Amino acid sequence: MFKSLLIIVIFSFALTLHLNAQPRIIYGHVSVFDSIPVIGAKIIVKSTKHSTVTDSLGNFWVKCEAVDKLKAKVDGFSDNTIKVSADDKVIHFKMKMKSGTKNYEHALEHVNTAYIDRLNKIVNNEETDFSNYSTIYDLIVGRLAGVRIENGQFLMRGTRSITGSNAALIVLDGVPVSYGALSSIPPSNVESVAALAGTKAAIFGSDGANGVIAIKTKKIGN
Repeated sequence: MFKSLLIIVIFSFALTLHLNAQPRIIYGHVSVFDSIPVIGAKIIVKSTKHSTVTDSLGNFWVKCEAVDKLKAKVDGFSDNTIKVSADDKVIHFKMKMKSGTKNYEHALEHVNTAYIDRLNKIVNNEETDFSNYSTIYDLIVGRLAGVRIENGQFLMRGTRSITGSNAALIVLDGVPVSYGALSSIPPSNVESVAALAGTKAAIFGSDGANGVIAIKTKKIGN
């Protein structure tokens, strides 16, 4: 009786080890801020060191052991590791963007163009310490994709007029201001910056035809 029970226990243990060693397919998704897909993220399987990359929708699939670990790596984001259990069939990597202008630029390279405006909005609407930037110009160009400086003005849509102005409208705390007002704004006092175009800029009439740079400063006491 005891011998039979011992054989059953040993067999069950061996079967469990065998099943855990069997490779299987795991499907997954990589995103930032929960819903923005991250493209080209490298997914590494710890047990085999094999890897794959996410597609244009942030999806991937890999072969791994029943119990394993997967790591997601991509420029501009902190690495993320998830332990896969035997019951998992689908996993979701929630990435976090690293701080700094260069990391932000790298992150943009891994976001579908359809999500760029949304990413800008989410990133810049967070309460952030911009004191690492020396001027408001550096801050805006560093944080907003597609915005550049030419002759001391911000351009968002390229050259539209040969004789007229192509400069984006500057809106400070909801009020349109001249470019001269920028010199009095220390980056450390900025809560958010955003690039507005299309219907979002249309509320400012013809003045917003070249796009709008909206700056929100921190309130006293915040």
